[in-house]
Amino acid sequence: MALDETDFGGKAKIKKKVNEIDDNIKESLKDRLEIWWREVLNDAIALCPVDSGALQSSIRIVDASYAPEQFQVTGETGNVLVDSIIIAGSSALNNDGVPCMQYALAVHDGHVMRDGKSIYMGVPFLANALLIHEAELEAILADATDEELSKVTEES
Repeated sequence: MALDETDFGGKAKIKKKVNEIDDNIKESLKDRLEIWWREVLNDAIALCPVDSGALQSSIRIVDASYAPEQFQVTGETGNVLVDSIIIAGSSALNNDGVPCMQYALAVHDGHVMRDGKSIYMGVPFLANALLIHEAELEAILADATDEELSKVTEES
């Protein structure tokens, strides 16, 4: 079924309806995404290599606007999808005097060992946790969008 501006009584009403749909989708996504993020967090913790456990215990979901500078999300603000991010490490120093954020990056992405000859390949525990749940996220987004758009077609 095709909709045009006469279905809603003009352009102003269309714009209002589109904004309403957008708000409803965001509201619908909040709870679903919170559950999704918790599942990602649990998998990231499970996938994280454990030595002392400090890195594993530093994995957390944070509001993107309060994330450390290197993790800031740029662009549109107030978007449900980028209001949260998963990070590991902290600005505190570890036992070797290295900021835990740098240690987390070295473990996650890999690094050249101190001898300069061998390479630690890294264990991308955060990226892998996100990949595990990628299809689930796509389904959540599609379901929320479909639910809201079906309401619109029912109304017209």
